[in-house]
Amino acid sequence: MALVMEDLRRLGTATLEPLMDEEEAAWLDLLGWDYSPTRIFLRSFIDRGALPGFALLDRGRAVGYTYVVFDGDRGVIGALYVLRSRAGEGLEQRLAAEAIRSLQDAPFISRIEAQLMIFSGADVEPAFTEAGMETFQRHFLSLDLDGFAHDEPQPTGFELRPWDDNMLDGASRVVFDSYVGGIDAHFSSSFGREDRCRGFVKNLVRHAGCGEFLRRITTVGFGNSGMAGIVVATRLSPGVGHLPQISVAPEAQGNRIGAWLVDESLKRFRREGYRAVSLTVTESNDRAYKWYRRLGFEPVLPFKAYLWRRGDKA
Repeated sequence: MALVMEDLRRLGTATLEPLMDEEEAAWLDLLGWDYSPTRIFLRSFIDRGALPGFALLDRGRAVGYTYVVFDGDRGVIGALYVLRSRAGEGLEQRLAAEAIRSLQDAPFISRIEAQLMIFSGADVEPAFTEAGMETFQRHFLSLDLDGFAHDEPQPTGFELRPWDDNMLDGASRVVFDSYVGGIDAHFSSSFGREDRCRGFVKNLVRHAGCGEFLRRITTVGFGNSGMAGIVVATRLSPGVGHLPQISVAPEAQGNRIGAWLVDESLKRFRREGYRAVSLTVTESNDRAYKWYRRLGFEPVLPFKAYLWRRGDKA
């Protein structure tokens, strides 16, 4: 029987749960990331028939799925997963192509973004390049804290302050300003637009956007001109931490503020009994990538970011 492409909004969670069980295990096994909070959030939309996307069914069994998010004029491909037993059959490419087509056919969408962890190892890039999308190499890196022994001195004229919820606006400005003119602001409007950047930072610290926010491990540096930098810390699973955001204000760069804040966060993680800390980085951000490697962060999973803008030449 041929595989059937089905609209996610016509399916219930009972059809998708065996597939999502395996997906959740993959996030934990490979990345140390407890995906269950995200799954609960997605299930609330699936149960209401409100999650746009597609699933491939084989005799009524879901063998792969993807979903999309509409955000004003932006469409985001949120995830793509295929059963390990069906890897190598080209299912990932079929799902990616269908998601891209659905977004490109929506006249109100002027921009499509995606950052996808493909656990099967399948190369989905052709589906994106054939649709005229740019690609950007990124990496998920992890540091074993047992071997971490760095000690960055505190820069003169700067001090640490504990995170306070009133710092949200200041942190959003630092994050946005730190990306101006950079590659990440090009392929992700979460950094390229100030309103979306604020929403991104708010999601990290108030809504567990990348794990449980850890205010006691998050480090914030201040100088004479105000907030100079921030390193957001989260918990992915027991003993595994994450640094979803590392930013230094442009006027404070060159003083090793970032190195000091990261060093302090890593020491706090270790004191709290964490065994590993992860982060993601864009490969073409050469300075940051090489610095993380020097600190001891090791590659775990390469992945790609993709961008399409209506009107750009394919």
